Amino acid sequence: MKPPFDAYQGEGAFVFVCYSHDDKARVYPELEWLRDQGVNIWYDEGIATGAEWPDRIAQAVEDAEKFLFYLSPDSASSRVCRDEVRLARMADKPIVTVQLEPTELDGGLDLTLGSSQALIKDAYQTSGDYRDQLLSVILDTGTIGLSRNKSRRGRSSSLMVLAVLLAVVAAPWAYRYVSGDPNGTSRDPAVNEILPSSIAVLPFVDMSPGRDLEYLGDGMAEELIHGLTQVAGMNVIARTSSFSFKNQNLNVQLIGRQLAVDTVLEGSIRREADTLRVNLQLINVVNGFHIWSKQFEGSVNKIFQLQDEIANDVVEAVIPTAVQDAGRSLTDAGTTDANAWEAYLLGRYERTRQTRDSIDRAIEYFQRAIRLDSGFLRAYEALIDAYIFKGSYYGHRDDMMARAEAALEQALQADPEKQDPAWFWMELSIRYGENIASHFRDAEELYSVMIVDRSHIANRGQRVMGYYQYALLLARSGFFDAALELMIPLEAIDPMDVSIKLRLAELYAAVGDYERSLQKYDDLLALSPRYVQAKLDLFLLNGKLGRVDEAQAIRQELAVAFSDDLTALLDALLVFWRGDRAAALDRLVAVAGSPEIPPNYLGVAFLALGDWERAFFHLHLAADQGDPYVSELMLTQTRLIPVNAWPPIQESDEFLSLMSRFDYDEAWPSELAQRANAISGYTDVIVRVE
Repeated sequence: MKPPFDAYQGEGAFVFVCYSHDDKARVYPELEWLRDQGVNIWYDEGIATGAEWPDRIAQAVEDAEKFLFYLSPDSASSRVCRDEVRLARMADKPIVTVQLEPTELDGGLDLTLGSSQALIKDAYQTSGDYRDQLLSVILDTGTIGLSRNKSRRGRSSSLMVLAVLLAVVAAPWAYRYVSGDPNGTSRDPAVNEILPSSIAVLPFVDMSPGRDLEYLGDGMAEELIHGLTQVAGMNVIARTSSFSFKNQNLNVQLIGRQLAVDTVLEGSIRREADTLRVNLQLINVVNGFHIWSKQFEGSVNKIFQLQDEIANDVVEAVIPTAVQDAGRSLTDAGTTDANAWEAYLLGRYERTRQTRDSIDRAIEYFQRAIRLDSGFLRAYEALIDAYIFKGSYYGHRDDMMARAEAALEQALQADPEKQDPAWFWMELSIRYGENIASHFRDAEELYSVMIVDRSHIANRGQRVMGYYQYALLLARSGFFDAALELMIPLEAIDPMDVSIKLRLAELYAAVGDYERSLQKYDDLLALSPRYVQAKLDLFLLNGKLGRVDEAQAIRQELAVAFSDDLTALLDALLVFWRGDRAAALDRLVAVAGSPEIPPNYLGVAFLALGDWERAFFHLHLAADQGDPYVSELMLTQTRLIPVNAWPPIQESDEFLSLMSRFDYDEAWPSELAQRANAISGYTDVIVRVE
């Protein structure tokens, strides 16, 4: 079938179109219609395969204003289409997906498409309605057309990496279709059809006279999010993304568009004596109309029934045909004691603040929740997490780990049969923390299962968790490019998740893209201004790049959260960056015995100053204490140590001796590449060993 017109070659804005060549008969009429409406179209017809083909594809994606993907079983299984979609995602292009027919998405494409705008063609009553909607989506910024000129931008290193991947398949068989695992083994691909019933739940606004119910409004909204995710056909935006708009006073339609959902639930909470009043509104993002609004009222002591009533009413409003199990509760607080639940929510609220004092307050609240309900396993899990966090960031790790283990033993008395899913991560954090979180081979075994089996308990209902952990494992093993490829699509699924943004910032620094790294840190801190780890990372990266004044300013902020001794470590690095290595070493030695400073911090600091003997002494001490962050040394150094100073360290016997404690040896990189490539059908990432 002959192409209807030549691909656009001008300087104006254009849309890049991705589709399977077997869908030509369905796609070509669409492209002709869009072109008649004044939309400039670039598609790959007429480009001969060869050395220049992948380069032209990469350049076209980079220069495009939007990316239009026609989804079908053929395009979903086409390696070229999948690579083009990933190119668009890595280039931060708005992706519009048109579903030509019901299509199953496996893990890799599912993650890459993420929260992109989607139109289901068969869902419209007439072709005119569908085409009007498609055109409005493409023109929503008013920039796609013949009149606007746009400057050409240089391609990123990530696009060049994927251009190389495209070159591998740029052959006569480039458009073959993969029906199973590329290694020949059968698999059951994850199914996640593009659904119109998408919703974002915003944190409830505190309207109480004393403005002292923020913790409760956050907790009820979070519990509602968790409950809605259990409903078949309900596509729910994660808490981290929904809550990123907290206190911003933005238009709800704007929030909905940024999160790529069609409905937004907003509400307020008010307390008068023992009565709670919750006002909710469900809003259509497209037109801003109220779909549904309702006031809920109930006793504080019956908050669980109130939460479940809200969840069921929201489901009925969004998906009237949804079928729920009779008597099944969508929300499960894990306790029947309202006071214990309130203490738990207060603890969660303080935990998110991440300062030393707030962590101490969180621990007190979690302990109170457990005293009120000794069987409240979610409170135990939160308490253990708070202990480990405090030990990792604020010193006294041995003491904090001992307290965490004691809490674990207490939890075992409450649930001796270990029937609650919370046990998996409680034990993983403590008893198996070093083996799983730090040891490379054990970690790979777990994370690969989490990717392949989305129902695995370790995923905790979050489809990105296994991919996130696997990307981190690749980074810890030195495969920074592959880790970045795997991490980038996760941000599209949960665009406001600060942990994903933190790791992306680290990975951009690891591959030498410092501009994007610094921007990602700025974006992260705009969402979470008190994120201690992000500020510490940014402090180190600025110092490495010679931006000492910027590092000094961040030091002032960290001093509020850090102890005097830990702040003194930052000051020693500042002295080093200003050119006085001897004075910096003296300062580090002076605080080296402080229990307030985690030994891995000292190890990395001494390493940066070139004192290998003291560095590896403290790093081994951290490993003795079961500090999982020691195994991240290969990633950590990229934010602190100059590029030319790292190879001698990595090739030293001292480094290999340390890493061997985590089951890392000279054979591990090649072994990991083989393991990672064995699940590439799910991740779409190919790992290569240089």
